[in-house]
Amino acid sequence: MSKRKKRLLLLAFFVLAAAALLHFRPQTPLSHLRPDQIDTMFVYVMPPEEKVVLTGERSAQAVELLQDLKISRKGYRLLGAGGQTVKFTLVCKDGTGLEVVNFGNAVIYINGQSYKAEYTSAHALSTFANQIIAE
Repeated sequence: MSKRKKRLLLLAFFVLAAAALLHFRPQTPLSHLRPDQIDTMFVYVMPPEEKVVLTGERSAQAVELLQDLKISRKGYRLLGAGGQTVKFTLVCKDGTGLEVVNFGNAVIYINGQSYKAEYTSAHALSTFANQIIAE
């Protein structure tokens, strides 16, 4: 094999490796979210099928957890998964909405688009929601 072909193969390998790293690298898509943007926030937990309106400090805490939410792999599907579903519904002061659904701490849906969840940040969301429901 010629030197040129070896170089092209090596270059192709590095390009594919870089693309794979970018695809699997965790992202924080809601890091721009600020508490002062939120008009109304709800959290819905199933089970036990409870819905609570978050206000004041609780709303700010939820925004902080959403800012830290880490995701990767857009379009991620997990077959045969089960677990609790936690849904945060935000209505912003500018009239836009945002829905973040944590399914079993494995999959996150942001406005209907699925992503692989980073377990620690997804678990923090569900723990927070369960504390709110228990109060």
